[in-house]
Amino acid sequence: MADKSQQTEQPTQRRKVKAREEGQWVSSRDFISSLQFVAFLMLTGAYGAVWFRECRETLAQHLSGVAQQAITIETVQNIFIFLMARNVKPLLVMGGAMVLATVGFHMASTGGGFSFKRMAPSASKFNPAKKLKDTYSQSFMSALSALALLIVFIGALYWLIDTRLQSVILLSMTDFEAGLSAVAKMSLDLLWKGASILFVMGVIDFARQFKRHVQSLRMSKQEIKDEMKETDGNPLIKMRIRRLQRELRRNRMMKDVETATAVVVNPTHYAVALLYEHGKSSAPRVVAKGRGFIALKIKAIAKEHGVPIVENPPLARTIYKAVKISQEIPPALYRAVAEVLAYVHRVRNSMY
Repeated sequence: MADKSQQTEQPTQRRKVKAREEGQWVSSRDFISSLQFVAFLMLTGAYGAVWFRECRETLAQHLSGVAQQAITIETVQNIFIFLMARNVKPLLVMGGAMVLATVGFHMASTGGGFSFKRMAPSASKFNPAKKLKDTYSQSFMSALSALALLIVFIGALYWLIDTRLQSVILLSMTDFEAGLSAVAKMSLDLLWKGASILFVMGVIDFARQFKRHVQSLRMSKQEIKDEMKETDGNPLIKMRIRRLQRELRRNRMMKDVETATAVVVNPTHYAVALLYEHGKSSAPRVVAKGRGFIALKIKAIAKEHGVPIVENPPLARTIYKAVKISQEIPPALYRAVAEVLAYVHRVRNSMY
């Protein structure tokens, strides 16, 4: 690994992919925690009031029925079991929604980050010296970040409460239910303001983690040279690149057969597709050629798309050997090719 001062170059695509496979991606606990808090407030705002009202009504109905009964341990147990049975479902739904939201936030913020290599044991994870150094460094930075967050959050909370102090004092003059409703609204408003502060702090931490991640991926010039040498010098990679290039050329070539003017063939060995655009080109051009299996494929595509197939073994062999794909027919072959195109023209005219 190169010295940090030498890592001045942007990471290559291979370096990014390798780092991701090893479980290195941008991750911010503060950012995800702020999103969790926002999700909790949204769920509470959507279902909290309804759930609280149902709990109160259920408790009132149950207690009114129990009022005529003697208060015993069994009665209290029955009330507790009844309330738990009625409220465990919404609690489970809310808990499940929070778990799904947490997983979703993590996957979204890390771009679907998941790596088996990160979970697998390795020698570096059990290195006490490295572990102690990393833990101390991370703990120190986390402590500073948490302290800054706490100071900002307490200051903002104090300001929010101070601006509403007069409203809180006036609540003592209202009836209990109206006061309770006002306190609930005020508390929810304070929580949303706090969530906004947490979200801003989370975004700042995410940006800080992103910058740190990019810096950790930087490479030295020597590392880039070594990577290029390793990639370009690998015979398997070279072979794969050549195979992919051949496949791409072949696919483009087969696509051009569909619009060819004619296909000249030696019935079993050679096939050459010609394109002549009157007024656009000075001579017919070879758009595809092949022998053996490729020749059969060219013939099959020509038949499928109604491209005329002309059997002329000497001409097919000559064009195949003398003319490259995308090149025009040489003057020496003008006469022979003109006869083929004239024949194709006569056949087409006889069909209409």
